[in-house]
Amino acid sequence: MALAHYYAEVRSVPEGNIIALPLPEKETISLREYVDTLHNPLLEELLDRRLIIGAKSGDADAHGRKWLVAGLHDVSYLVPVYGVPLRISNDAKAILPNNGQISENFRYNRASVDSELALLAMPGRRSMTAFNTNPFFGNKEPSLHILQTALRVSRIDGPDVRTVRSLIERTLEGERMGLQGRAYFDLKGPHPSGDKWFREASEMAIAAYFDTTIESTKRLLDERDRFDAPAIYMGWYRQDAYGNFKIANWNVPPGALALHLHSFSATSLRTTNRYWLGALLQMGFCATLGNVYEPYLQMTHHPQRLLESLLDGGTWGEAVAYSIPVFSWMGVAIGDPLYRPFQKKLGAQLGAADVPYAVLREFNRIDLNGSASTATTYLRGEFQRAPSLPLAFALASRYADSGEVDKAKEVLRVMQYITVYAKEDRVLVQKLADLMARLDQVEPALVIYERLLSEEGIAKPFRINLLTKGSELAARMGRTRLADDWSNKCLILKAPPVDRSK
Repeated sequence: MALAHYYAEVRSVPEGNIIALPLPEKETISLREYVDTLHNPLLEELLDRRLIIGAKSGDADAHGRKWLVAGLHDVSYLVPVYGVPLRISNDAKAILPNNGQISENFRYNRASVDSELALLAMPGRRSMTAFNTNPFFGNKEPSLHILQTALRVSRIDGPDVRTVRSLIERTLEGERMGLQGRAYFDLKGPHPSGDKWFREASEMAIAAYFDTTIESTKRLLDERDRFDAPAIYMGWYRQDAYGNFKIANWNVPPGALALHLHSFSATSLRTTNRYWLGALLQMGFCATLGNVYEPYLQMTHHPQRLLESLLDGGTWGEAVAYSIPVFSWMGVAIGDPLYRPFQKKLGAQLGAADVPYAVLREFNRIDLNGSASTATTYLRGEFQRAPSLPLAFALASRYADSGEVDKAKEVLRVMQYITVYAKEDRVLVQKLADLMARLDQVEPALVIYERLLSEEGIAKPFRINLLTKGSELAARMGRTRLADDWSNKCLILKAPPVDRSK
């Protein structure tokens, strides 16, 4: 209730729009519990408050649900808050005989609570077995009839109350600032059609001038890869969060969006050690999507449609509804439905004091529009005004690639003044050191490698990478003992664990 009142206050939602129900204190409820404690009481409240204008049927359906014979609503978004159950378990006894024509794969009434609630105001009887078509899907201009019958749902929830309150606050901050940071896409999942979705989404991010990393091999995006300022993350296909995704309070930009597509990514929101949504929210992402049970690929949120809607200026709630083809199924969305990540345009972002990632977007914009020299001049001016690691890497790389080695080395001098590295910047620091080595600045590059390897909490894949490349640099410098030491440590880390049971 405290979170509901706080959200209503900061978003100027009338107090009369808060509906409190005595719900079970668990994430998974039975179909009977859903009907008796949530569906029917919520419908009654919405009718009593005249948020739905309609006429109920005199009888309940086969599941005990009250339903509208006719009705229209005036609800922009339905927002379940922390404490509202997440999933409905399957009830095999409630599969109706006339549902026998439905494929065995879809003969379930288990579902996301939110996906069922999306149908709450729709007149007529609707089966809970399998799914119902979502009239918002791919519909850029939904009719008034659709807007007044179907409900768009996004919940404000997470692993704990503190994380949820932070989600609300950081979403508002992201909206004020405009979404800033980089985009990351991890391709090569199990189905070509899904990979096509993610590839299309990555192309949209690049077209919107985001500095973008695309992992297109079968290995996972992991601790060896850049993950500084992840404003947009989209990837698949691993059951549980791993590596950096399990680190709380990563330097995630306010309002950042994340989607890791997996059949069971939203099995629970309360854990941060399993599945995905709890971990992503704890990490600092403010908006994310998942599935509470097996959805089958085509019935999940489509990442490219989600990003398309947001980049067009849509709200999170609009994008969520636009991107999923079915209701009464397995999808769930977490995030403020009123949030517009691209409400503030890039030009307005650039007026702030320290906005390196907005500067990179502007650099990419100028560059992609065909003026490479103007883009370089702009980036150099911004780097001189406010030096930073991401700008140093972009500018030095540009000079190195164009054969202007002395200018690249001049930019890289900034590294001698930075001796402590944030965990989010360590891979970027390594890339800067590698660029220095490429430009025959091997000695200062080796110093950076030594500093990185002395840092606490270096993950195993990244440490192996550092030791491998660092030993090569040490050998180039004639530091044979150091090269051998790092090479041996690398071999030990790569060795399979010893089975001490034998």
